[in-house]
Amino acid sequence: MAFDLATAEPVEAPRGMFDLATAQPVGETPPAPAERSLPAQAVRAVGRTVRAGVQGLAALPLGLYDAGAGGIEALTGIPQTRYGPKLKEALTALGLPEAENATERVSEDVASGMAGAGGMVGLGRGMARAGNALVKRIGEVLATAPGLQVTSGATGSGAASVVREEGGGPGAQLAAGLAGASVPALAAAARAAVRGTVRGGESGRQRVEQNIETFEKAGAGTPTVGQASESRVMRAIESGMAKAPGGAGRMAAKAETEAAGLGTKVDSIASILAGRTGAAPAGRQIKGGLEHFVDEFKASSGKLYDVLDRHIPKDKNVQVSNSRAALEKLNADIPGAPNLSKWFKNAKIQGIEGALDKDAPATQAQPIISRILGAGGEQLVTGQTPAKVAGIPYEALKKLRTLVGNEISDSTIASDVPRSKWKPLYAALTKDMAAAAKESGPKAEVAFARASNYYRAGMQRLDDVLGPVMKKGDPEDIFAAALSGTKEGATTISGVMKSLPVESRKVVAGTMLRRLGIATPGKQNELGEVFSSETFLTNWNRISPDSKRVLFSTLTDEMRSDLNKIAKVAANMREGSKVFANPSGTAQATMSGATAGAAFMSVLFGRVDVAVGIGATVAGTNATARLITNPNFVHFLAGATKAPVEQVPAYLNQLFQQSLYMKRGEREDVRAFIKEAREALRQQPVQPRQ
Repeated sequence: MAFDLATAEPVEAPRGMFDLATAQPVGETPPAPAERSLPAQAVRAVGRTVRAGVQGLAALPLGLYDAGAGGIEALTGIPQTRYGPKLKEALTALGLPEAENATERVSEDVASGMAGAGGMVGLGRGMARAGNALVKRIGEVLATAPGLQVTSGATGSGAASVVREEGGGPGAQLAAGLAGASVPALAAAARAAVRGTVRGGESGRQRVEQNIETFEKAGAGTPTVGQASESRVMRAIESGMAKAPGGAGRMAAKAETEAAGLGTKVDSIASILAGRTGAAPAGRQIKGGLEHFVDEFKASSGKLYDVLDRHIPKDKNVQVSNSRAALEKLNADIPGAPNLSKWFKNAKIQGIEGALDKDAPATQAQPIISRILGAGGEQLVTGQTPAKVAGIPYEALKKLRTLVGNEISDSTIASDVPRSKWKPLYAALTKDMAAAAKESGPKAEVAFARASNYYRAGMQRLDDVLGPVMKKGDPEDIFAAALSGTKEGATTISGVMKSLPVESRKVVAGTMLRRLGIATPGKQNELGEVFSSETFLTNWNRISPDSKRVLFSTLTDEMRSDLNKIAKVAANMREGSKVFANPSGTAQATMSGATAGAAFMSVLFGRVDVAVGIGATVAGTNATARLITNPNFVHFLAGATKAPVEQVPAYLNQLFQQSLYMKRGEREDVRAFIKEAREALRQQPVQPRQ
């Protein structure tokens, strides 16, 4: 527009007037700038880049200073110097070129935005190394997501600058700047949408992360999407993929890989426990271990009774009234059937009764006759022998009891005297020994109680637990007998394992581990090495918690943890297969046949387009199956989607850049808001998005 220089009013544009915008005579076109040489253009580009970088880096400190100066001026009324505008004047004075057109102005704003964001990140990193906790926290926030901040600084400044060049006002520029700064976060938002759809919020993310860790530590590798998320929808999709042409092969291969991995993990644990395992080796270990236990039991029991011997004289006469009564009862006739009775009597027990009567008779006191006759020629009685109570010496009683105890422990079906005959006699002999110990004093009584209790507990284990196992002939039968009842409780296996040395326990545990996951005959290979997670889980759940604790007591904490993870993975795999599962496996074969037939008939009748569509569907199914079994995609689902706090520094930087073009009052308001926002951001921890 032209102005009258005398009145400063706009007028028509006669000759001789000047346009204040161009400082050129009205009606004349300003001369075009002289075309620069290529080296001059390069030098100018470097200069503009330096100028933009300096302005961007200085924008934060100078802006904060100017905002503070504005506050002081408002409070005191004393004018304060603003250094933001002076910086531009100083850069021009230094010879750094200014932008000449819209393109250069936009590019300069982009560079300034990037430099400003980079300066903020650099400042944050420096503050993060400070010793002061407050300064360190502020620095950590400012340095969050540096790439995102710099990119947002560029896109935000560029968008606002373009709007300004197109004539947009401050409000439009601010909106464009904030929208532009949000563009780099769109990819993160898309990733967050995928994650949220598949596995839900933070709880879902944690579940995926935990399942990945469980599967990988159990040896199964990375789970599928359905296994990781435990989502019914994803499990249904995977179930469909397992039956659909194009996906069935991929899903079957994944299942086989997972099962093989679990089997390898189980086998590695078993190998650490024992080099050679199996029902026969384990049965031999059990048999040898139990025989060794019996020998050790006898030796230990003997030592305890040796302690009792120190308190009871060997020749002490011990009444055997309890033993006599027991033998009499064992050899008694059936009332009214003396002829039948002899068929139920044992000759050896009868012989023992007779021998005991002869060795332990009661004797009356006898007079002692003198050789000197009396005055009337009669024999003189000088005294009498003491009467002897029926009994035998303590040493004889002890040895008799030991022999009877040996008969009990060594008893078999072929023994000439059954255990049912020996046990009542042994109990009676024990009572007679207890009476002798009580007569000999407190020390003897305590020693007897200790020895007797030990022997009683050992014999109870032999009778109730070990005996039935040891009676089995073949090692395989011994192993099976030892593991019987593990579903209901741990009585048998606990008694057996406690009686075995550590190395034998490891063989039993290793054998049990390898047998848990052996696939059924219909799914087994010729070597019998196929591992089935379903069989493992079934057998694992059949073992009671107490039996597991006893069976696997020789495992390390890490091994037990791995076993629990294997069971958890097997349960996860079972749950996944329940969704629209077809146990007979006919659906896959039927669908594959139908698909192949449809494609063939389409070609036969000239409908190539239909055949191509079928092929595309199969290819799409295969691609989906590959995606949901892809480890990288599953790990992606476990990633945390960060909240917008990462984007906040970029937004604040963009606001600051835009404030440079605002009026003074607006600029100060915006900068005050930025200062408050940064203070609030310092106190806000980074949280994962739900």
